[in-house]
Amino acid sequence: MRTARARFLALTLCLTATGGSLFWLLRTRPPNLVIILADTLRADRLGAYGSPTGRTPFLDGLAARGVVFSRAYAPSSWTTPSVASLFTATYPSTHGVVFYGARLPATPFTLAERLRGLGYRSAGFSTNFLINQSLGFARGFDRWQTILGPSDREIKVRGEKLRRRAIGWLDAAGHRHAGGTFLYLHYMEPHGPYQPPAAFRQPPPGGRAGAVHEPRRTRSAAATRALGLYDGEVAALDAEIEQLFAELRRRGFLDRTIVAFTSDHGEEFDEHGGLGHGRTVFNESIHVPLILVGAGLPAGRVVDRTVSLVDLAPTLLELVGAPATRWGDGRSLVPLIRGHGHPATAALVRSELPRIAGSPEKRAHLAALIRQQTKLVLTLAGDLELYDLARDADERSPVNPERDGGSAALTNVLRTAVSRFPEFTSAPIERAPVDAATAERLRALGYAP
Repeated sequence: MRTARARFLALTLCLTATGGSLFWLLRTRPPNLVIILADTLRADRLGAYGSPTGRTPFLDGLAARGVVFSRAYAPSSWTTPSVASLFTATYPSTHGVVFYGARLPATPFTLAERLRGLGYRSAGFSTNFLINQSLGFARGFDRWQTILGPSDREIKVRGEKLRRRAIGWLDAAGHRHAGGTFLYLHYMEPHGPYQPPAAFRQPPPGGRAGAVHEPRRTRSAAATRALGLYDGEVAALDAEIEQLFAELRRRGFLDRTIVAFTSDHGEEFDEHGGLGHGRTVFNESIHVPLILVGAGLPAGRVVDRTVSLVDLAPTLLELVGAPATRWGDGRSLVPLIRGHGHPATAALVRSELPRIAGSPEKRAHLAALIRQQTKLVLTLAGDLELYDLARDADERSPVNPERDGGSAALTNVLRTAVSRFPEFTSAPIERAPVDAATAERLRALGYAP
């Protein structure tokens, strides 16, 4: 008996020392996981990231109760490649989902598949029609639903419908699954077209309209109007997420749950002469919120290191007790959550817009490489632009990296990475057919001419 007890204690100490978990050893219920992704939400529209507009009181409170990653970057500046990267912990140039209709390849494994192997039950609900089952995003989920409008004309579904479907599934399936429950919730707010409900069209008393950092050049009237409506969408999203949490709390679901709140990319409002997304990798397009809150996580911690959405899946796996291993291009952020590490060891992260053979190029950039306050951008024309974000947060005054000795290493890393970008065509990546209804939705969302 003593020998058995001694072995048990030794195994316990070993698991604790290596960052493992006793969930699987003791067969107790692991924490639930929820990923809430707000499509097209740039970080600087949240108060927790510096916005003075007062439009996000609930999300700001959520950030105060959890861990905020202040320098989180999307792997691309539009939805499909960015979400594929979040699911697979790989950059777009690795997974290849870089054009409309590209299917998620069979490898690498997705987060849902890995969680299924740990005994999790999972469901995904998306109001973005591009994130759907036919393109492989449902792989590993027990239940998946892409929620569309009642007609092709309704191309944007409000979050209330997503919440009702998700809560309905949770009630039907029961929320105390022995192996844990994983929910992926993909909200379409604040993606265009910007049509916030009337109650959210005006800023609250004391709030201030406009950008956190107004561009040095004057915004066009169209961009100013669009930004005001976009902020209304952000406010509506904040209220909707508050309702979601209230529903989950009433069911006791949040008692043992880790929630990750993030976005797939941002949005341009004439900061660099454009509107929308998918065109550049300037910060307004790729700097996104990343907030973790819930069971076992510290409150009020701000992690000021460069991180990527490719890091989220490995982080969640380690938080629920899976071994802390490198996965694809991602790394677990648990050491940063625990306050370990040194700023000098901040990681290099990438954001990519790989060239697509045979497609019209609306893009201006190919890729960016970021470490803390230093950012290197490679344009579609092959030029390199270096930005010191500490002195030039708006990315208005690029420096020629060839004249900056300290950037030589970054230049080599970025050029090497881009040299390995495949020339993506329909041959190596399976492509789903685009019918007339899909083409119309793409045009309505600004993804196609």
